[in-house]
Amino acid sequence: MNLKKTVILIGGTGFVGRHIAALLVTNHYSVVVPTRSVATTRALSLLPGVRLVEMDIHNEVQLKKLMGAVPHCVAVI
Repeated sequence: MNLKKTVILIGGTGFVGRHIAALLVTNHYSVVVPTRSVATTRALSLLPGVRLVEMDIHNEVQLKKLMGAVPHCVAVI
């Protein structure tokens, strides 16, 4: 599969976020999902094109580092 764009999906581990992640992957996006615990979100990692990153999104330094590596960000509340 040729993935054309990468996005960070904040809130991607929640009910709505998981559906958005699946929709993005279906539309050939690569999705990076920050999560507090990779172990509790394994089902999401089974989607091809989804990469889970264990981090605290409230840590400004970590979030800026992640956002500096990926040009697009989506937040789901």
